[in-house]
Amino acid sequence: MPTARETLVQALAAYDVRGATLADVPAATAVICAAEEAIWGEAEMVPDDVAEAWARPSIDLADDVVLVVDDGRVVAIAEVYRGRGEGYVHPSHRGRGIGTALVEWWTARAGEHGYQTAGQTVCDDDTTAVALLRGLGCSEGHTSWILDYPLTGARPEPARAPLGIDLRRLQPGEERALFHLIDEAFSHWEDREPGIYEDWAATTVDAPSWEPWRGVVAVEGSDLVGAALLRRYPGEGWVDQIAVAEAYRGRGIGRALLEHAFATFWGEEPRVALSTDSRTGALDLYLHVGMRVRRTYRRLRRPTGIAG
Repeated sequence: MPTARETLVQALAAYDVRGATLADVPAATAVICAAEEAIWGEAEMVPDDVAEAWARPSIDLADDVVLVVDDGRVVAIAEVYRGRGEGYVHPSHRGRGIGTALVEWWTARAGEHGYQTAGQTVCDDDTTAVALLRGLGCSEGHTSWILDYPLTGARPEPARAPLGIDLRRLQPGEERALFHLIDEAFSHWEDREPGIYEDWAATTVDAPSWEPWRGVVAVEGSDLVGAALLRRYPGEGWVDQIAVAEAYRGRGIGRALLEHAFATFWGEEPRVALSTDSRTGALDLYLHVGMRVRRTYRRLRRPTGIAG
């Protein structure tokens, strides 16, 4: 039986198909940005995001990432990470069967990793991708949103944590405790696997872009009970991850972390944004503090053919 890569090479015989190296980050980013511009009129992907994703130790760039090359130019890219597929085709090469071949590839590759289902999260605005995935038999999973908070008016008062809770920066040596706090906060999600510390660290505390201000934690004594990881993109601040330990929810800690994020970027960026999905139950909190939905995404998934 041919491998996922062999099948892809056969399907795209008119192109060169190969794995990736870190030297391919700029070319991959350019394809993603071109796809974003075609949908929204602007690009949001930055090279650091691609480089950090590819730095995760559990990704094999030779086999879990594929580049489609036409006359020496990368025109499409796809990757698989723990059953999650992602693919982009440059607008100049759409309508040639590349997208279909990439979906079949990440489905089969996820199966080779032992996953019974694989899926991709796509924006409702990308009607072509939504139609493609549904036409290939994908069913809908959870819903995701990107929300904005405009940073206008007078600078707000410093965030006030609930009584007995302090907000401070993450301290050296607390990285694994932070990871476990975040991972356990989301452990009840349907079909969610436990995280891998080394993969998480590659995109956060061990990333070249990491700076101390990016990690803020809520503590009770010496115990970490909440956290928000921040970063900055061109034109906006971003709440990368936010979590509160289950036993401490409903006390205003999440709101205090959000207010800290707003204050951090006030006067420096025009807005703060974050992503959440229907599994968290946090959408109402974000709307209540004045955030607004920028985009809606759907998780579309399909069986890999691997028996349970």
